Amino acid sequence: TKDKNIRFNPTELRLLLRHDVGAFVLRGGGLPACKIIEVYVAQWRKIKRLAEKTPRPFLIAMRPNGGVFNRVDLHTGKLGQKRLP
Repeated sequence: TKDKNIRFNPTELRLLLRHDVGAFVLRGGGLPACKIIEVYVAQWRKIKRLAEKTPRPFLIAMRPNGGVFNRVDLHTGKLGQKRLP
C-alpha cells in the first residue's frame, strides 16, 4: 500500500484485524512508484517467506532499503522492537 498513515488509522487497523489480512508497508513515505516496485521486487523472497509463516492478521513495515522488517501491533499501531528475520 502507498498509505503512509495506515498504522496510525484505527479504522484501517480494525479492518485488518476483522478481515484477517496480512499486509506489508514501506516506511518513509513519499517514494515514487518505480522505487516502491523496485523494493518489493528486490525483497520478494523475504516478503513471501514472511507472509507464509506469519499468522494472520499482520502488518509488517519495512524500510525502503529492505534491510529492516518490523511487525506492527494492530491494536496500537506501534512498531515492534524486534526485527523479523
